Amino acid sequence: MIKSIPSIKTTLLCFFLSINLFSYAVTISTSPISGSPFCPGDSVFVSFTITGNFNNANVFTAQLSNSSGSFAAAVNIGSITSTIAGTIPCMIPTNTPAGIHYRIRVYSSSPVDTGTMNNADLVVNASPIPVIVANGSTTFCQGDSVQLYNVAGGIVAYQWERNLVAIIGATSSTYYASTTGQYNMKGSNGTCWGTSGAIYVVVNPAPIVTFTGTDSICNGNGTGITAHGGNTYAWAPPTGLNTTVGANVVASPSLQTTYTCTSTGFNGCTGTGTVTIYVFNPPTVTVSPNDTICAGGSSILIANGAFTYSWSPSNTLNTSVGNTVTATPNISTNYVVTGNILGCVDSRTVRVVVHQLPIISVTGADTICSGSSTLLSAHGASGYTWSPFIGLADSVNANELANPANTVTYTIQGTDSFGCVGTDTFRLNVLSCTDIPTVSDAETISLYPNPVSEILYINVPDLYTPNSQLTLTDIKGTVVYSKQFKNGTIDVSSYDKGIYILKIQSKKGDYFKKVVIE
Repeated sequence: MIKSIPSIKTTLLCFFLSINLFSYAVTISTSPISGSPFCPGDSVFVSFTITGNFNNANVFTAQLSNSSGSFAAAVNIGSITSTIAGTIPCMIPTNTPAGIHYRIRVYSSSPVDTGTMNNADLVVNASPIPVIVANGSTTFCQGDSVQLYNVAGGIVAYQWERNLVAIIGATSSTYYASTTGQYNMKGSNGTCWGTSGAIYVVVNPAPIVTFTGTDSICNGNGTGITAHGGNTYAWAPPTGLNTTVGANVVASPSLQTTYTCTSTGFNGCTGTGTVTIYVFNPPTVTVSPNDTICAGGSSILIANGAFTYSWSPSNTLNTSVGNTVTATPNISTNYVVTGNILGCVDSRTVRVVVHQLPIISVTGADTICSGSSTLLSAHGASGYTWSPFIGLADSVNANELANPANTVTYTIQGTDSFGCVGTDTFRLNVLSCTDIPTVSDAETISLYPNPVSEILYINVPDLYTPNSQLTLTDIKGTVVYSKQFKNGTIDVSSYDKGIYILKIQSKKGDYFKKVVIE
């Protein structure tokens, strides 16, 4: 009998098969589980040991049996990706029914292998199933609330949640929800906690009522107020309002009043706001009494009774605002001051009467001979003061007899009945008169009156007529009158006051006479 020799291919195949079988010889052993009894939702940590080599992408998965310990419908409760032994964090599913024979095992994915289960039964207690209901609509307006409460039995402890976050202090079977959100209740039967289904609460915002307009008025006036933030509006109280509905009202209360506006939004929710209207009485303005000043003078005007003031016309005032102004009008002027307190005004008028300064004039001879005197008369006022006092008998009369030794210029201040003062100056020239020819009295020539103010009568003897030439010259040598003359008159009323020389020229000779015109 001929024995067959194995081929090289057959030998290699057997070699690799033996290597492969050796590489995938693995085991998984589930360690004892601590923490029993459990509640649905509890965490459990499953430790395990291994033998053999696992691939890099291997996943270890923990499985929970049914309540009788069968893995026929095992539930995966946690996994890790690993090639070595370790601990898998797991959670008992929340829908796990109560039982006392639960087991846990671990299996791998690469290579696929199912490990041993833990060595003892695990107990899972029953969780309560809270049931919450709402006592009313879950959609409502801001400021309202809805009662939520549990109707399931067997629950001895409570914790309400909003948006899956525990509500501090909400630990009774009833809760009043007033904020939009998802509400649940966790309930305990003394051993385990269960979570109810969710109730969704929607809280519609109430209108935020705001106002525009002026909140201060003068008594007797009104102000427009506009409400914002809603769809419809109702106002109260009606006192002083032109209407109680609508966004726009005119408020004219006689006393300070607070109005409440209730606004309804498009979502049907209502909000309220209040606005206070402050009422001020108009000020009673007082002003300085009427005043009288002289031209060029000023008057201080003072107003009282308000917070702010304005004056008009302002062109002759140092300022148009403030309670005190200085007026310097050129003519009599009525000034109006308006006082203001928070928009309430009152006006008063004050008159400043302006008296023009008196126009002072002085009459009298403006030239005299040294040692002579002349009467100077001031006009245009009721009282006078002369200065300097040189050559005067006194200095406070309208008529002063002046006999200064030298030429002097007098300043005359005249005060009228209103106390206004005008000023004039008068220059009185004083001459030595030594160059005036001596008057010949060889024949009688009569002049009268002398001093004269209007008509000078002249009688010339026949000896000097006919064809006498008469010349009247002022003290400065200016001829003011010249003509052939016999007997008659000269009207001197238009000549300046002063000393004149009358010259009579004839075939008998020249004769001179001094004439004083006043």
